Amino acid sequence: MATFLFVFKACGQLYETLKLWKEFVILVVGGRNATGKGSWMLSILLKTIAENDETIYQEESVPISNTSTTVTPEAKITPQTVDNTTCTCTYENLNYNLVAYAGLRRLKYGSEVNRGEKVEFYCLLSGFSKLNGPTEITCENCKSWDPSEFPTCVNPTAGDTVLEFRGHWNQLPKNYIGVEKGQWLNVKCISNGIASYPIWFAKNSSSVSTETYIDMYTGNYVNMWNISNASEEHNGDYQCFVAGYRSTSFRVQVINSEILCPKLNEDDLIIHYEKEQTLNSQAAFFCKDGSKKLVGPNLLTCLANGQWSGNPPQCKKPCSVPKVAHGKIGRYVGSYSRKKFQELPEGAKIENNEKLYLTCEAKYEPFGTTTMEKEITCSFGEWSTILR
Repeated sequence: MATFLFVFKACGQLYETLKLWKEFVILVVGGRNATGKGSWMLSILLKTIAENDETIYQEESVPISNTSTTVTPEAKITPQTVDNTTCTCTYENLNYNLVAYAGLRRLKYGSEVNRGEKVEFYCLLSGFSKLNGPTEITCENCKSWDPSEFPTCVNPTAGDTVLEFRGHWNQLPKNYIGVEKGQWLNVKCISNGIASYPIWFAKNSSSVSTETYIDMYTGNYVNMWNISNASEEHNGDYQCFVAGYRSTSFRVQVINSEILCPKLNEDDLIIHYEKEQTLNSQAAFFCKDGSKKLVGPNLLTCLANGQWSGNPPQCKKPCSVPKVAHGKIGRYVGSYSRKKFQELPEGAKIENNEKLYLTCEAKYEPFGTTTMEKEITCSFGEWSTILR
């Protein structure tokens, strides 16, 4: 029975993927004004996808971040953190075209997201579909999200613009298009169903060239945007729209591939470096002492400014209940009128900074007080008071 369910689920995932690819190909080849001669456009599109395949479909793609002259993502970058005292939400989504990021981390089916952490959504191939629904959600109730809570990626409607990217580029989180310094990038902005040329808008409009024409194969109105030698002046936001209709936008980040990030202190940590600290590579962290817990990001990314994406984590001793002579440690449970003291057994794991109480037997009192009970907390193995 278990084997049957596994095969059934796998077939369902394959069906969903094939169905999305069918819709994608129909959109790109035909659009709303297709003439039946879309095979040339499709071959170029598939070639573009093949050239960028390793980067577009990575599970852990990361953005190239800020230097003094490069753009900075609007959303605060929050790397994944590891702290076993924090509960999580589970991301379960089979929509192939919808991409979700928790900070720098691209989520896949079954990924865990820490309580309080935000998840941001994008459509896989920027420009070919529109995000319909919330742009982000926050882990609040520590359970698996229902797919109905996620946005969807829908086909463009009449008046929308569709983008086609060509050249040496990578699709990155936060709607960024990464281009290596000195390389070229070509973007076709296509008017969908409206006989009007699209308009480009950018702060750095003088640094790019544009050309308008009617596509001889589809009859669509096109405004083509081109960078021939990518440099830092091309960093920024770009929008394309048909007058009177909503715009399609993306961001360009020019990448300096010669960047290296420094090695990090390994006193308490085991660090595995990917690709010798090169740009966009990652460092993974583990504790040397197996009894300690990793507190902070378990992965850091080498950014365009030659620095890591955050501070390295620390290895901390977890909190557990010790033996107290002539006393006990516990918490109060129940409603206000029916509160009851619940003693915690020796060795029980507790959350950092959880409010607990030390109570003493008759004729004894907690150290430093004249009452029989004292409020206490523990933070990574360190108690707020002497436990005696």
